[in-house]
Order: sequence, then C-alpha cells, then structure tokens
Amino acid sequence: MDVKLKKRLSAYNGYSYDELALKALHEKGELRRKEDIAFLKRATANLDTLFECGPFMHEKITKSLSKLVSIPYVNIQEEFIDRNAILLIAPDVAREKEALPILQQGKKLIVAVVNPLKIKDIGLLRCVSDFNVRFVLCQKLHFQNVFEKYFNLVKKGEGVLEKKKEPVGRGAEHGGGDSDGGLRENITFDINDVSAVSLVNKILNKAVSLRATDIHFESRVNEIRVRTRIDGMLYELTRIPQDLQKACISRLKVLASLDITENRQPQDGRISALIKGKEQHFRVSSIQTKMGENVVLRIFKESNMFAGLGNLGMSETEIKLFKSIILRPHGMVLVTGPVGSGKTTTLYTALQELDTKRNKVITIEDPVECLLEGVSQVEVDTKVDINFVNSLRAVLRHDSDILMVGEIRDNETAKIAVRAALTGQQLFSTLHAVDTVSAITTLRNFDVPPFLIASALNGIVAQRLVRKICDNCKEEYVPSPQLLEDLSIKQEGVTFAFGKGCEKCAGIGFYGQTGIFEILQINNTLRDAVISHTEENEIKKITKSMGLSYMRECGVKKIIDKVTTPEEVMQEILLEL
Repeated sequence: MDVKLKKRLSAYNGYSYDELALKALHEKGELRRKEDIAFLKRATANLDTLFECGPFMHEKITKSLSKLVSIPYVNIQEEFIDRNAILLIAPDVAREKEALPILQQGKKLIVAVVNPLKIKDIGLLRCVSDFNVRFVLCQKLHFQNVFEKYFNLVKKGEGVLEKKKEPVGRGAEHGGGDSDGGLRENITFDINDVSAVSLVNKILNKAVSLRATDIHFESRVNEIRVRTRIDGMLYELTRIPQDLQKACISRLKVLASLDITENRQPQDGRISALIKGKEQHFRVSSIQTKMGENVVLRIFKESNMFAGLGNLGMSETEIKLFKSIILRPHGMVLVTGPVGSGKTTTLYTALQELDTKRNKVITIEDPVECLLEGVSQVEVDTKVDINFVNSLRAVLRHDSDILMVGEIRDNETAKIAVRAALTGQQLFSTLHAVDTVSAITTLRNFDVPPFLIASALNGIVAQRLVRKICDNCKEEYVPSPQLLEDLSIKQEGVTFAFGKGCEKCAGIGFYGQTGIFEILQINNTLRDAVISHTEENEIKKITKSMGLSYMRECGVKKIIDKVTTPEEVMQEILLEL
C-alpha cells in the first residue's frame, strides 16, 4: 500500500473503511435523506456491498473516497484510453483486481482502480513492475463498461496503431486500391460507436491515400477541423466532434511520445507506422492556441527525394548546368525560395548525385527529414543548445569533405558557412530569398564580406513548386489573346491544358508537383561585381546579359508544354520582368 495512503487511513482507526466512506458523504451533506443514510449504514460489510446501493450513488461515493484517500478521481468513460496500455494486463486479472492501465507514456503508467485498498496487490502485478505507476480512482460501473468495451474489441481483433508494428486500421476497411471516392467526401463515422484510436487511424489512412504532405488538426470552439495539404493546397477532410476532441489530441501526442499533460508549451515528436504495407514517417508538432491545442503532422515521402534531378522538374539543360555547379570540389551552393518550395528535397537529391562512398558527408538539419545512406546527419536541438552555429563549428573538426547546413538563418552561421566553403570543402545550404541575385544581397545583409561571398559561391538555385495537371483527365483549350499577351507568348497555334477532375486525382484536376527553377552559375564577371559592391539591380542586368533563364521563363515553358496551368504559375511567380 502507498505510504501516504496508509498514513491517511491510519488516522481513522475508529472506523471501518466503509464507515469512513459513509462518514465523508454525510459530512459533506451529500446524503440528506435519513432513510438513505440508514440504508447505507446497513450495507457496510465491504465496499462491493456499498456500491450495490445503486448507480445513482456510484459517483458520489467514489468522489468522496477520492478526497478521503488523496487519489485523483477520473471518469474513465470520458477520458482518453490507450488500448496499448490496456493490453499490458490479462482480462481475468483486470476483472479480479478491478484495475485497468489506461495510459502509458514511456516508463510512466496510469492505472485506474475501483477499490484503493487493493493497490498493494496491484503493485505486485508483473505487468506494472517495470513502470513508474500512478493510480487514479474510477467508478465501479465505469470500470465495467470500459472493461467490456475494450476487451471485447481486442477479442474481435480490431487493429491498434503501434509504432513500426501494426498497420493503421484494418485492411478490409481501407482496401488496397487508390480509389478514395473523391476528395470532397469526408471521412464518415458513427459518432455513437467510434473511439479516438479508430478515428485517428482513419484520418492517417485517408491522408496517406490522398498523397497528403501535411495533416492539420485545428481546434475550434466545439470541434476540431481536420485539413490536409495535397500538392501544396489545403483541403478540409473532416470535423471531429467535441466529445472526441481531447481524446484525439491525446492519442496523437501519445503516439509521438509527447507529454499529454503539457498543453501550454509547444512540443515536437515523431510517429512511425505501417500503413497499407508501407512504413510511413510523421513529424508531429503541437502548439496551444486561443481555441485549444493544434497539432500538425508532416508526412515524409522519402521516395521523392531519390528519384533524380529530372523528377524534380529540371530540364536537360538545367540538369547539366546544376551538375556542373555541384560537382566542383569545393565552394558553396545555395538553394533559395519560400517555405514549402522543395529546397530540402533539392539538396537531398544533389547529395545523392555525389560520391558519398569516397567522401565524408555530414548534414546539420532542423529537423532531419529522412535518413540518407552513407551520410552522417546531425539534428538541431535548441533545448540542449545544439544549434546550427555550434554544430557547424563542431563538424568542421570531423574531417568532412561535403557539408550540408539545413538553413542559414543568422550572421554567425553565414560567416562560418562561407569560411568552411573556402577551406576546401563543398558546402550546401538553403536561404530565404526571392531569387538568385537577391540571395547575394541577403548574404551581404548577414555582414559577410563581399570578397568572401565572391570567393566562396559556386552557384545559386531559386525555385518554386507548382501543381501538375492530372494526365488522366487533361484537356486542351485555346487561350485568349489577352492571356497570351500577359505571358509574353508570341507563338501562334499555342494550346494550354487543364484538369477536369477524375477518380485518380480525387476531383482536383492536379496530380503531383513539379519545380520551376532559376539556376545561376557564378563566373568571374559576377565575382567582380560582388567585390565592387554592385547594386542588386545592376547585377540582375549582368545576369540577363549572360543569358540567365529566369523562373518566369521556366514557368511559361511548363504552361506551353501542358505540364501546369497559367493560374498556378501566376500564383507562384511575378510574371513581370
């Protein structure tokens, strides 16, 4: 028995345990009718007999016992139940001891009990011996209902989402095909017969089958809105009712090994699970908002990162130019663009083009998005003071040939990165800049001396992502003269295309994304311009005279080739030169 509990009970030696419960009820005025008190006093043989007074008294009795013995009361019918924790105990043992493990988080285990006097026996159970156990008190009636529900589900073989072990959901329910019945159709479920576990399973299954890159759980006043990002655009998937709101957020945090009791501080974690026979990786981030806790899952798609430069959307000319930049033995290569423009994917693909067997390759990332074979990857963790600056200083002493810095964010990182590129190493990094030339200005703003920028830079890639028209429902049309004029297209007989929407693309009309690139190779003319502090506009004139192919031109070409639509390109790129 818990020492505090034992001391608490020893203070009432003049009463039996059941009489203490009655006394507590009576003192709080919760039993007002004399006949009720008299009836209950006759039922003091043991706690089980006390509960036989009827369901209407269960909650009052249990709450009074909770205060008496200082064990928190929990309504386990309304709280999140972790079925992975419940499976730690055999059904016959759970029934005998009237105890259910309801939540497991690392070595911490929450066990709900009906009778606190049985805590001593429960502590000796083999299933909880390896855990730091915390007890909560629950109603006998609730215990019986939860026991029947969950052990009946286990008996039927309903799937349980586990890290790297079980598939999410049931194969018969989610099938093996790609048909999803259309994106407009929300996930359907019976509110009266659904658990947080099965609902989260359905959402993850649906998002993966729709090729989503992100899942957003957005808390509202009386519900959670669930949206998925598909090919860069957000679409509403479903809405979670209020009675499942807290349980679904807790389920996601448990899977990601986050602290479910902490909802004020932002938290980050990871989930790995088998979905339709493939291992899927999710990066999980939670943050508290005015309406409640929001959780966002990023779905990593490793297959896209190793399919070659052509798969990114580069033309043969662009691939040849990009390879000539990244295959130089030393110097810096920058990839620029806004958030979500595919910069990291381009860097990963570039590293795959290099000889990682003969070279020591180290990356510093925040976070590591996927594991690369033959590459040493360092993850930034500000909680323990592992940032880009400290990590970069450290890896410079690890005899590396190729370095990748996830992002240059500040003056110190920029200066160290440039100096590293000047010491005979190849250095790849990303930078937030509008285009290739503005990246040079950004480095200047980081107080990097112009002569160091000129000496270190080999090339800059600016990029955007646009959606590709679905090949299955693509239709051609003749554009208006005004549209051709806006795009500066003077060719005659040009036709564009759009997607009508079909089963393959879930009615969207687009399927997948492609990159629009602007690749600038630094030559002696540009180096002289940088060293002489030439203004950005003047450098742009130099690059234009050199024949630089701007993102605008790349986008227009993809429109003419019927890869994407004018609306997509106009949304991502300012078309005026």
